[in-house]
Amino acid sequence: MNNKPQNLKKGSETKVCNSCGQAIDAVSPSGIFVDYLQIEKEWGYFSSKDMMGHSFNICETCYDRWIKTFKISVKEYDVTELFKNII
Repeated sequence: MNNKPQNLKKGSETKVCNSCGQAIDAVSPSGIFVDYLQIEKEWGYFSSKDMMGHSFNICETCYDRWIKTFKISVKEYDVTELFKNII
């Protein structure tokens, strides 16, 4: 398995999808905002990962493919305020 990120410029702050390895730019070359899922988890006691932290990013394409494998569908809800978490 190739663990090297693809399309990533040296020294850039571009995020990378941990699933497919593609760069996740905040804004695409066409000027459109590109969204992604960022997960951070700190494992507690009584797990096989006691006191360990994990973090990763998933691009929208990989996210869509991933959630199709779930036995229980993700909960969807309407969002009324866009870009509230963007600085």
